[in-house]
Amino acid sequence: MSADKTYVGFAAGIQGGYRISEFLAVSLSLDYAKGKLGARSYAQDYLLAPDGMTWYVPQQQAMSRYADLYSDVSLFNLGLSLDVNVNRLFSKSALKHRFTVWMSPAVYGQFFSSDIHVKADNSLYSNGSTSPSKISLGLGGALTIRYRINNSLDLQLKNSGIWMTDNNFDGIRTSFGKTKHNAMWLPQIGIIWNIK
Repeated sequence: MSADKTYVGFAAGIQGGYRISEFLAVSLSLDYAKGKLGARSYAQDYLLAPDGMTWYVPQQQAMSRYADLYSDVSLFNLGLSLDVNVNRLFSKSALKHRFTVWMSPAVYGQFFSSDIHVKADNSLYSNGSTSPSKISLGLGGALTIRYRINNSLDLQLKNSGIWMTDNNFDGIRTSFGKTKHNAMWLPQIGIIWNIK
């Protein structure tokens, strides 16, 4: 949600899990996401050098305003979660319900790849030195609603929120603002195949 527009990306993934009981399960997920990011309104006039360093006053090198650039970001997200069946907290017959709600605290290994582009012609602006960390940590979880179609299939609506520790995930660096306050939201629709 940048100042000029909202960029919509896409994500696809696969998840495998093991149900320990009616109440608990563990899951391993792998997601791939790709999208564009633009500057927020307060950062439109920040200056960016091709090496990805942010400046707030002109320097003796080529620079462009944040407002004229966008980041093209790809992500591989590997997650391990503990899944809690919320229905089971209130009913002993949780498995008989067609709708179930799951809460899943999770830890993620995140692999980002980013390049900076010029909005006017989509040309590459970054010089190849703006890469994010090789692997970074993400913490968060998901709230999932499942609808049982039959004994083998569930329809799933999953909303994941992830706090990210990689401040350079977008290929942009700054000498200030070391606070790690970046977050991502991944809404997903999927099919669960229950193997007995």
